[in-house]
Amino acid sequence: MLSINSSDSLFNEAYRWALISTDRFYCYTPSIGSSLMSGYFTTARGWNGGHEESGRPGYAWYFGRDTELTGMALSAIGDYHKVREILVTFGKYQAPEGKIYHELTTSGSVHYDASDATPLYVALAGYYLRRSGDIELIRKEWNHVEKAMDFCYSTDTDGDLLIENTNVGHGWQECNQLYGAHTEVYLASCWAAALREASHMAARLGKAEQGKRYQKDMDLVISKINGGFWNERLGFFNHGLMKDGTYQEKKCVLGGTPIFFGLTDQQKAIQTAENFSSKYYSTDWGVKMVGYNSPYYAIGGYNYGNIWPFFTGCAALEEYKAGLNMQGFRHILGNLKNYIYWDYGNLPEVIAGDALQFSGICTHQQWSTALSVLALTDGMLGLEADAFANSLSLAPDFPVDWTAADVRNIYIGRKVVHLTYSQDDGKYCYSLNSKAADKIDTHFAAILPLATQVSAVEVNGEEIRFSVSDMVQNIRVEIPAMVLTGKDDIEIRTTGGIGVFHNLHDLKLNDKDVHLKIEKERFDTLTHTYQLTVAGVPGPSYDVEVFERSMVKKIVGATLKEKKGTKSIYTVTFPQEGTEPFISKTISLTL
Repeated sequence: MLSINSSDSLFNEAYRWALISTDRFYCYTPSIGSSLMSGYFTTARGWNGGHEESGRPGYAWYFGRDTELTGMALSAIGDYHKVREILVTFGKYQAPEGKIYHELTTSGSVHYDASDATPLYVALAGYYLRRSGDIELIRKEWNHVEKAMDFCYSTDTDGDLLIENTNVGHGWQECNQLYGAHTEVYLASCWAAALREASHMAARLGKAEQGKRYQKDMDLVISKINGGFWNERLGFFNHGLMKDGTYQEKKCVLGGTPIFFGLTDQQKAIQTAENFSSKYYSTDWGVKMVGYNSPYYAIGGYNYGNIWPFFTGCAALEEYKAGLNMQGFRHILGNLKNYIYWDYGNLPEVIAGDALQFSGICTHQQWSTALSVLALTDGMLGLEADAFANSLSLAPDFPVDWTAADVRNIYIGRKVVHLTYSQDDGKYCYSLNSKAADKIDTHFAAILPLATQVSAVEVNGEEIRFSVSDMVQNIRVEIPAMVLTGKDDIEIRTTGGIGVFHNLHDLKLNDKDVHLKIEKERFDTLTHTYQLTVAGVPGPSYDVEVFERSMVKKIVGATLKEKKGTKSIYTVTFPQEGTEPFISKTISLTL
């Protein structure tokens, strides 16, 4: 499968455990088939531990939404065989009206009480087709896909093209204050993704008119997501649309779903995703379901006081898609390195929001690792592949402290590409290795630190034209489309550059949430000033590690503690007084 080996040994081990941990959920049950279990734990604990020891062993049965989202991660790393069997099992247990199951036990008991499992099934089928090129499976399963789409359409009782939770089931929220929307922005986003993938699949099957209908409806749904659901005052997507036409205006991590599926513009994506790296949501071990400034935040609350590693992976991918790449990686690594604490090698269902404590039903949960794997492939690597078009897009953004990386087994259908990376003294080198006969059409861009100046780009030893564009927290160096010829070397020569390290801490069980938070970074090209916003508890001083290839002329908001090579350590002190648990402060470095 797709492997990543870098100069960061902690990341390497955490990523390998993530692949192993996710793989362990793939099971075969005689007479049922093969799919993914949701979570493993002993039979001695369940909802409040109230049942006898003969109770259910964690969540050890087949789930719908969990498996569909994890199936995207398996498709991204090239594990096509498993996803193929997963889709077949979904079709086998599809309800007569077209609904996809929420839970299927190993004894064959099945129920359908979720509204999101059906559109996510279609979204997974399309994602799998793009990566694998397996049109024969889609042709074979098309009647199930079509029935799923028809069922989704049937739930739109008010004719606004938005599928509904009402009388259909929960989208993800199953209880408490945010439950009860007529349709959630999360569900509407899943529906838009289903329409997009159904359109693509129909077109590949030669069903042009059907594909156009799905495409037209997708455009209308996306306009509603970016219209009524967008809250300009909050700079965030409203959680839900109520039956009376009003919106639930409270913030929740589910509000990032339009970014997850690529349904919104960059400015809305940035405004929304910045919440997840803010002091309200972010910790060294993940992203809270709601911020501590939410009226619903409650320490110990299953949904509202905890961190779901699954949603940390979702938020990280959304941060990457918004251009907040450092925060995306920080959340991925903070999440994946939790493998050492409870069930060695695995991540739990839920972790407390205020302390590093297990807080959920299962210590080994399927999507807790899988969504961070997806965030690495589609986020950090910027990986997109279309097996039919024989095309590959890569836009890697490796952390500023990585001096090397080796990415093996990037799949485009049955074709494979390997990527190696190194950087030293302003030179960024990438090699793409493949079979020359495959002739893969490739679009490549390198994502580099702010304030980096590019002097030249070479491909296979020859200087080529290139373009540089500013991103919110990086620059993007794009080269013309190329056809891979077996071994293609890209060298980017630069001067300058500045960016913050992830600054994650070594934690012990039960540690409280008191560590420095990295909220945002910006570069003002007019004043040549790099601005880094951080947050800490009132009173203490913190050290912040920053990558610098540019010379710093002026420091405001911190003091330089140490400089060694390209790494500088600054000390920032927060005032003693403060009414909030964390105070934000901006460090300005003029170059």
